Amino acid sequence: MGVAAVVVLAGLGLTYYLTNREPASHESCALGGPIATERLLTPVLVVNAPYNGTASTYLALSLGPNYTFGSGGLQMTTHASPPPLAGGEGETTGNMYGRFYPNSLPYTPANWTVYAVRNVTTRSAGPTQPCSSPFIAAAVGILQSGQTNYLLSVPQNTSDIGEATEPILPASGSSGYPGVTGFVQVYVSFHDSNYATVDDCSTPGTTLSYAGQARIPIGVPFPYQGQNRTVLGEMSWQNNVPTSPTLSYTFPGYAGIWQIDSLAGNDTEGFLSFSYLPCPSG
Repeated sequence: MGVAAVVVLAGLGLTYYLTNREPASHESCALGGPIATERLLTPVLVVNAPYNGTASTYLALSLGPNYTFGSGGLQMTTHASPPPLAGGEGETTGNMYGRFYPNSLPYTPANWTVYAVRNVTTRSAGPTQPCSSPFIAAAVGILQSGQTNYLLSVPQNTSDIGEATEPILPASGSSGYPGVTGFVQVYVSFHDSNYATVDDCSTPGTTLSYAGQARIPIGVPFPYQGQNRTVLGEMSWQNNVPTSPTLSYTFPGYAGIWQIDSLAGNDTEGFLSFSYLPCPSG
């Protein structure tokens, strides 16, 4: 009888523990108050082209670019509405790098708010996801009205190495939009060759196309405690028209060698940057 009683009591104790225990404590990232508001010209579409080649990026009417910022498990996404373009933008680099045809990189004004974030402790069954950066950003007013085209400069037009993260405002310091003080930054420079090299020195030409989601890093600059700071995020867009890929790159035949940097990662299709080498002599 004594042994049986012990077993019964132990079973009751385990049942009570499983049904009445408190959830474990977890640290998560929570939104704080706004610390800065900036009116910035914001990119709508971006594409790099190989030297002497062309590139295009497409955005269907039913889609629009997203601007996503996160810290830990906290994420905020702004969706451009209505979508800006029925079709796409193209770029050619025969004579001038970074020149879109018929214009250049389209920007539209948007009101950005930067928020502080903080770690909080909660009792829940979720994972621990503390803040990974001190700030997060979201935009209001990306309506695609009154787009203006700007150029991103590079040190030399044969390569995307050192590509500027933002254009330069006119000498007057005015963009033509009331209250605009600068640009959302884009980070699409060539850094390393991590994708298959295109060698067209003995071939008639190559085209690379990508039908998935294009993603690029972006940054929202803002002043904070007397310093210039930047909160980092991501811009993404996709075309859902089967006959029009999101990104397409054309390399001319018998013209050279292009090293490629994929922002999506090693040997991964996506947004590409380029560095050109001439064909070996002889």
